[in-house]
Amino acid sequence: MTCPQCGEACTRDLVDVGVGEMPSGPYGCENCGWLEPLPPDVTIVHYLNAGRALCGLAGPPNQWPDGHRWVSGRGATDEVTCQECRRRLV
Repeated sequence: MTCPQCGEACTRDLVDVGVGEMPSGPYGCENCGWLEPLPPDVTIVHYLNAGRALCGLAGPPNQWPDGHRWVSGRGATDEVTCQECRRRLV
């Protein structure tokens, strides 16, 4: 996918489901920070550390796109659905 803001290539996280890979998040642009809007019934949960998402999602939570929320703390890691945040929690 090409970024609608800057024209660079976009990527998205994939998760191995045993018989191939499935998308696990929206497309995003590493060049300008654009994120594909999520469907209204989808929420991506990030892990917040020192006011920032572990995955590197740009900006503080109040500037994140709709469909993104955060958790933090020892017992909250099971709620994280962002694949990059989960990878960095290990």
